[in-house]
Amino acid sequence: MSFPELMTAMDAAIAAHNETGDMLYLGKGNKQGIETCKRVLFLLKQYRDKSEWKKPSAIAYQPLFDKIKNHCKIIRGKYPNNEEKLIYVFLRKLIPGKIAPLNFPILSQLSLCSVPVEIVNSKFKPAPITAYIDGYYNFVIPIGGNVVRIPLIPKEGTTPVTLPPSIRFLGSEEEKKNAQKFVVAQAPKIGRLYQLHSFISVLSNSDPRLGPMAGFKDAVASFDLSFATAICALAYDDKSKQLIPRLVNVLGCSTLLDHFLRVLITNSRLVVSSTIPEDNTEFTALVNLFVSPSFDWADDITAINEISLGELIQKLCEEKLTVLPDLSKYVLRAALVISCYADKSGDLALAMFMELVVRPFAKKVYLDSDYITEKENILKHAPESDEIAEIIKRAIVSVLGMDIQIKMSPTAVKRDVQKLYDFTVSHVDPFVRLVISLNGRPKEKNPVMQSMLFGYKLYLDNEVDDEDDD
Repeated sequence: MSFPELMTAMDAAIAAHNETGDMLYLGKGNKQGIETCKRVLFLLKQYRDKSEWKKPSAIAYQPLFDKIKNHCKIIRGKYPNNEEKLIYVFLRKLIPGKIAPLNFPILSQLSLCSVPVEIVNSKFKPAPITAYIDGYYNFVIPIGGNVVRIPLIPKEGTTPVTLPPSIRFLGSEEEKKNAQKFVVAQAPKIGRLYQLHSFISVLSNSDPRLGPMAGFKDAVASFDLSFATAICALAYDDKSKQLIPRLVNVLGCSTLLDHFLRVLITNSRLVVSSTIPEDNTEFTALVNLFVSPSFDWADDITAINEISLGELIQKLCEEKLTVLPDLSKYVLRAALVISCYADKSGDLALAMFMELVVRPFAKKVYLDSDYITEKENILKHAPESDEIAEIIKRAIVSVLGMDIQIKMSPTAVKRDVQKLYDFTVSHVDPFVRLVISLNGRPKEKNPVMQSMLFGYKLYLDNEVDDEDDD
């Protein structure tokens, strides 16, 4: 694809860089040059391929990757130590949705309710002030050019919040009493639920007349995936194991399942090679996504008394893999494909297989310490682990060769959304905290952005390989 208008704009941006030598794409330099570069970014957004995100591929390839690569190659000398920031600026325009729609600028300005107060202080003349509760459930009081934020929901194990005596509610005695009760006394009981519904209202694209479940469905199937990731990360026990297939059905019917998998896997790959993977929400969600449909899959093996880790791995790989539930197979194959793309040595695929398939069941039979030692030996290519490593490698090849289809049920989406909502409400405190955390990351660390960056770097690596072949 030629994109002549974009190429003309890029040529103008190159000329502007040559003229000024400034980092124009980062907003530094003369105004005319910056505006010239903004034209490039505008056109990138117009020409991005939105359909790529819906495809069941290892990366969301964009035809514009080639244009970005060539453009960066010419101007990167103007961005010493800032080339990665430059790439982020371009890639962000290729993402067809907000990557952190519940970030600080949004939630801090969100007003869940407002109430008139006054400040009684010798430095201030008492005057009515409209205070409000923001999306973080802070009591926000604008005072002059400053803003005071008082968290209303106490942290776990701390005492309930009390407002300073200098803050007084206005109105009749009854109105003051009700305001005090709502803002302070009831906050720990109702605050998280208010936050949940405010988040839904931000993420919803549906007509409010369609009812609350339509808005919640939009939130679950939002492109940023924070609701879906939080649900998946929290659905870890036997009671919630049936929830994962419901989440998969909602995402699948919204053509977002493969996008969800790419984001979870590309972010999980950063931690799985560690002996004990560090705390990572996407990795937790990925493990739950694999394990939940297969919760009872290896019960007959884990019920064996005094089974060794080697025997467990052999039985999982050689006896049980073919009868793994289709959803678990689909998740595992996607994880292994992306791992093989990310690391051609195969070590990442080994680590991913061990963390998804072996570790949950090793933990179930109290072989945690044996597992840690074995994983470490396998990734170090220790001779004593060669036999186990070969068993796992054969299993990986077997999974990569599988043709796996999972069926979606559009007629079940309404019921599934209700079940997901019920689960979210019953776990509202950890859910809201997790969603806030996911949206609070720097944009360049956002999982969706990291997934896009992975795809772009993979494209560059393949381009280098092609040149070497020539």
